[in-house]
Amino acid sequence: MSTWGFDDEATAMAVSDFRKMAPEIPEYKIGAAVGIRLQELDKYSEKYKNKNVKTSVSMYSTLISRAIGLSDDVTAILPMHDMINHSTNPNLAMAFAVDGNFKLIALHDIPKGEELFLTYQDSTGKWDEDKATWLLVQWGIPSSPAETAQFSQVDEKASFALDESG
Repeated sequence: MSTWGFDDEATAMAVSDFRKMAPEIPEYKIGAAVGIRLQELDKYSEKYKNKNVKTSVSMYSTLISRAIGLSDDVTAILPMHDMINHSTNPNLAMAFAVDGNFKLIALHDIPKGEELFLTYQDSTGKWDEDKATWLLVQWGIPSSPAETAQFSQVDEKASFALDESG
């Protein structure tokens, strides 16, 4: 049984705050995504209850925050991915090859000492309300249709660089 609900003040406040960050996303979708995350946490906690296994909300949160969707059907944890921060103006792109390998590709010359950034947003340039909802709830990153349109250029550069380098 889930312990969350909109009658819970903290959950209602989180949904309200997320809605202010991303007004394009309907409140019911944000609420559903937050609810699903909290239900997953409840399942995780219940699974290890009375099994002498150390668990914690922070351990679960750490693991789930490092997971990225490689496709609609595949979620993975990529080493070091979470060490590169998100930006709406990234200087890196991640390109995936059909063999399962991936490369980080510089989108332009990066001066020594400059922080490296990826975009955690969909790089197809097409805004998807459901994906935007998960991006918001997963990492607290708001997105909008106008902002997402610029990312098709990132995807094109990454695809070209992967083709060129093999």
